[in-house]
Amino acid sequence: MSEHWKIAALEDGTGTIERLAAPRFRARWRTGLDDLDGFNGLFWTDEGAGEEDTITLHDIEWVDARPGQALFEALMRMAAFTIDAWIAQRF
Repeated sequence: MSEHWKIAALEDGTGTIERLAAPRFRARWRTGLDDLDGFNGLFWTDEGAGEEDTITLHDIEWVDARPGQALFEALMRMAAFTIDAWIAQRF
């Protein structure tokens, strides 16, 4: 895993991710398609290879200024890839 990311699992089966390099942000994440109704504000979903591989980033908080749309999309893809790799290492 890159030194630019910090990932943690929470007891409820979700997790957190933090980007430590600019533009910095923190977000919650979850896998699967259950319980996707109650998000307030911005969220982003990577569909992966199927329902079980879906990663949704939500409750996104920017430490630095929010980037433009193209960089935002790239950062979310990188975050989802990093979470997926982190999950794969744990099993």
